[in-house]
Amino acid sequence: MTGVGRNAGALLAARVIGALGNLLLAALVAARLGSAGFGTFAALVAGGAVANLAITFGVDVVVVRAVADRRPDAAATIRRALVLQLLGAGVVLAAAGALVTLLGWPSVILIPAATLVPLGVTTVAGAVLRGAQRMATIPLAALLTSVVSLVLAVALVDDRVGMAVAAVAAGHAVGAVALAIPATTIVRSGTRAAAFGADAGVDAGGSWRLGRLVAESWVFAAATVATAVMVQGALIVYEAMGDGDAGGLAAGMRLTETARLVPASAFAALFPAMFDGVHRSADYRRLYAAMLGYAVVAAAAIAALAPVLSEQLFDDPPNGVVIIRILGLGLVATVVRLRYSFELIAVGRERLVLAVAVTGAAVALVGAVIGATADRLVLVAVVQMATAALSAAALAAIASRAGDRGEGSHPSNDSPPGTERSARQPRGTDRAAPS
Repeated sequence: MTGVGRNAGALLAARVIGALGNLLLAALVAARLGSAGFGTFAALVAGGAVANLAITFGVDVVVVRAVADRRPDAAATIRRALVLQLLGAGVVLAAAGALVTLLGWPSVILIPAATLVPLGVTTVAGAVLRGAQRMATIPLAALLTSVVSLVLAVALVDDRVGMAVAAVAAGHAVGAVALAIPATTIVRSGTRAAAFGADAGVDAGGSWRLGRLVAESWVFAAATVATAVMVQGALIVYEAMGDGDAGGLAAGMRLTETARLVPASAFAALFPAMFDGVHRSADYRRLYAAMLGYAVVAAAAIAALAPVLSEQLFDDPPNGVVIIRILGLGLVATVVRLRYSFELIAVGRERLVLAVAVTGAAVALVGAVIGATADRLVLVAVVQMATAALSAAALAAIASRAGDRGEGSHPSNDSPPGTERSARQPRGTDRAAPS
C-alpha cells in the first residue's frame, strides 16, 4: 500500500490545509461581521456547496471510476463531465440572476453562483488526479486556494458579507487552475498511450453524448446531494426560516467539518484502490480502527475545548458551546458512514447508499424546520447528530448483509456493458496503465 499511502497522505494534507484555511477564514469573518453576519456568510457558502454538488451530478465518482478502471471511454467521460459541470453552472447563474432581477433577492447570491464555474473545473480535474492515483498536486492547489482567500479577506472584508464570499470565490478560481494543469497532462498522455482510448467524446452525428454520462452518474449525484443536505441543509433552512442567530450552528458545523476531513481524506484516497479489493486487506482494517480512534479523540477534544473555541474563534455565538459539543459527538458516526458508503459504491451498491442518504436528509430537514419554527437551535443540532448516527448504523447493517450474501466482488450494476472488471483482477492486466 505504499503508493496508496502516498496518495492518502497527499489527499489528507490537502484536506487539512483546506480545513485550516476555512477555519481561519471563518474566525476572521466572525470577528469582522459578528455572529449574525457570520451565519449569513456560512449559509451562502453552504448553499453554494450544495448547488455545486447538485450540478456535479455525481460525475466525479464516474470519472474516478473510469480513470481508475482504465476504461477505453475515460477521456470522453472526462470531457462530458466538464461540459455537464459548466452547463449546470450556467443554469444556476442564470437562475440567480433572475431571482435578483425579478424578485429582488440580494445580489450577493450571484457570487456563490458564479463560483460554480471554477468549482466545476476543480471537481473534474480533481477526479482525474484521484482516479489516476496521482494526488501530489492536490495539496498545492488547496494551499493556493486557502492563501488567496485569506489574503483577500484580510484586505477586503470589513462589514460586508459579499466581500467575504468574493474572497472565497477568488481562492477557488486559483485552485481550479492549479488542478487543471496536471489533470490535462494526464489526459493527454493517457490518450496518446491509448490507455483511455481514442474516443474524442462525440458520436457519428457530432453531438455530445451526455445522456450516457447522466444515466451512469445520477445515482451518485442524488446520494451526494442528499448527504450534503443532511449535513448542511439545516443551517440553510434555519437561516431562511428562523428568527434566531444561526452563528452557533455555523460554528459547530465548521469545527466538525474540519475534524471530519481526516477520515474523509483517507477513505477518498483509498476509493480508487477499492476496485482492486484494498478494502479486504488487513491494512485497511487497521486504518479503519485508527480512524475510529481518531474520531473518539477529536470528539473529546472538541467537547473539552468548546468554550475556548466558541469564544476565541467565533465570537461566542448563542448556544455555541452546547451545539459544538453535540455536533462533535457525530464524528464517530461520520467515520462509519464514510467507510461503508465508499465500500458500497465501489461494489455497485450505490442505490442503497442513496436510499439511506435521502432518508437522512428528509429527517434532518424536518428537524431543521421544527427547530426554526420553535426557535430552538439546540434541537436542530440534536437532530443532526442523531441522523448521522442512524445513517451510519443503517449503512453498516446493509454492508454486513451484502457481505454475508457474498456480493462484495460484484461489478457495479451501473457500469456500461463491457466495462466491468472483477475487483480481484490485478490492475493493468487488461489495459495499458496511463503514463
